[in-house]
Amino acid sequence: QKLKQKSYRFLDTETDFKTIVLPENTYWGGAYAAEILTKYLNANSGIIYTGLDFQELMKELRLLPDNKGNITVVEKFWTEDIRTNTVNPMLVFADLTTDNDQRLLETANLIYKDYVENNL
Repeated sequence: QKLKQKSYRFLDTETDFKTIVLPENTYWGGAYAAEILTKYLNANSGIIYTGLDFQELMKELRLLPDNKGNITVVEKFWTEDIRTNTVNPMLVFADLTTDNDQRLLETANLIYKDYVENNL
């Protein structure tokens, strides 16, 4: 079964990822999580994994559906509790390697070396 996912953009186009406080059971993935983990990237997109209803999350974070939006919301697929605002670094690595963007691949490599390699 495929995970439910949808693209959005912020209602306010000036919204900075750094100012967003994610609600409970919601976590950053993708490029913005990579920025948090490595300080190497200046992300202009992000993935949000959530256990919340997408409509509820849209209202809370002031998101608008947009097929070309820079925020992808994906349903959360794990059950264990996470104590950070980012998903597991292995998932961030996987998120980054789905894109052919050289900067994202460089960042994925840093995450692999710092977080993944020694935990396999």
